[in-house]
Amino acid sequence: NSQTRTSLDGTDVIWEKDDTVCCIAFYEDDRLDHVSYSVYYNIHPTEINGSSARIEVTCGSAFTPEYIIYPSSKDVKRPAEGFLEIPVPESYTMVNGNIPSASNIAVGKIEGDNVLMKNAMAMMKFEIDYPDEMDAGIDGIKQITISSNAGEAIAGSMLYDALDERTVSVSGSSKLVLNMPDDELYFPEGTY
Repeated sequence: NSQTRTSLDGTDVIWEKDDTVCCIAFYEDDRLDHVSYSVYYNIHPTEINGSSARIEVTCGSAFTPEYIIYPSSKDVKRPAEGFLEIPVPESYTMVNGNIPSASNIAVGKIEGDNVLMKNAMAMMKFEIDYPDEMDAGIDGIKQITISSNAGEAIAGSMLYDALDERTVSVSGSSKLVLNMPDDELYFPEGTY
């Protein structure tokens, strides 16, 4: 499914060849006492070996790559030093046994030649099991809506503290919608 990228093996996130990341690179101008940044998009991991992969970033000569973000998005920003703003979609297409792209937001600080990607969101796992007597296609689940308990935002725009490696806030919608694939009449049984 074109909506699906990385997969899970136990607690390890496994890279797939179609995954893309973006990189935030910085340029410090001492003359202006100013730090500029640039975001490089659609970088494909290579030499994939399960949860490890090689990520090569080519950027302007004055810029130093500092953060890798999965998945790649043109809406990633750096609103202040040490903070990243990352989009959190309000809907996902769910495929049995896979993680929809953009739902497993991960951030890693580049340290030398290494990056350890860390999950920036909570993940939810659930199972759909229909009763044997169900009339297929009529009574099946066609959409799942997840709402926050007290109206707090769970989709929209995430503010991530890259120095403390934690999500600070999310602003936007208090609901998240999970859709079935277009070629299904309803969500098939299985683990999501």
